[in-house]
Amino acid sequence: MLHDITWKQFGIAAVSAGLLYYLIILFKYYRLEIAALFAGQKEQPPVPENDHQIFGAAITDDSEMNLVNADELRFAEPDEMETPVKEQLLGDMADFMEELKVLLRITKEAEDTKENFIMLLQLLVGKHPAAASLRYTEPIALYLLEEGTELPFALSKDEIEEAIINTSFNED
Repeated sequence: MLHDITWKQFGIAAVSAGLLYYLIILFKYYRLEIAALFAGQKEQPPVPENDHQIFGAAITDDSEMNLVNADELRFAEPDEMETPVKEQLLGDMADFMEELKVLLRITKEAEDTKENFIMLLQLLVGKHPAAASLRYTEPIALYLLEEGTELPFALSKDEIEEAIINTSFNED
């Protein structure tokens, strides 16, 4: 497209355009400073000050500062704190529940047997050790009873809890 110009001509044009751009910026925004420089003034020209404040004055409210005394504050020890809910929702239990939903769907579609379902449930619990905790056993069993109504076989709460507790990878 530009076969008629050389690299040297292009470079000269680019440098000239850049210099022209910066000269325009200098004269537009720094006119007073440039005039003071050439006039030999050592002081900076005065900058107009705004009479209004953006934020206003900081005010402390003593009634809010004394709601709780420092000696009344209590903090839990690290071993007393339970696992935060957000961590459970984003961690191992969320992964476990997603895989459990897939297991239920596949078992329904394939019309698999109860023995295979229990075995796959135990493998899934073994993959996610947090699910084998005794505090999650009953909620998992209730979830499976609710969602497992369309399974080709009947499940009981005791069977599900026994399968979860008797997982060979169970640490509890």
